[in-house]
Amino acid sequence: MEVPSLSPVDSASSSSGSETSLSPIPSPQALYYPSRRRMNLSYQSDCQSYMKRLYTNSRERWRQQHVNLAFGELRKLLPTYPPERKLSKNEILRLAMRYIRFLDNLVKDMSEQDDKNQDISNANVKQEQHEIVQLYVSPRGGHKETDFFLA
Repeated sequence: MEVPSLSPVDSASSSSGSETSLSPIPSPQALYYPSRRRMNLSYQSDCQSYMKRLYTNSRERWRQQHVNLAFGELRKLLPTYPPERKLSKNEILRLAMRYIRFLDNLVKDMSEQDDKNQDISNANVKQEQHEIVQLYVSPRGGHKETDFFLA
């Protein structure tokens, strides 16, 4: 069976009569021997896409390694029992959130306690100052109030 070659065919339906079109059936040479230019373009685009894919894969692998290292560092900071227990990334994030919330509450409680202690301490100091003033001002001590402040 012979395959017809690609050749110009007169267009009978054309109004000008001078137009030609190509037959839809390719020649055997076109089937078996693609043009060198088409092969080079195809080869170049394949190489470019391959290199781009290699670069993208390498960059993604680097990113994933750094994410895993960061999760490992975060894991070391979280208290768990047993300490060697392997945690998923989800567990690490949830545990970190709970631990941060716990530490935040601890800081708030400590600052409230410091405020209370400061108030108590201020009250104690004022009480002691008042008692000292009373000692020097009292008639038993024989001092006047002004003597205490002038001394």
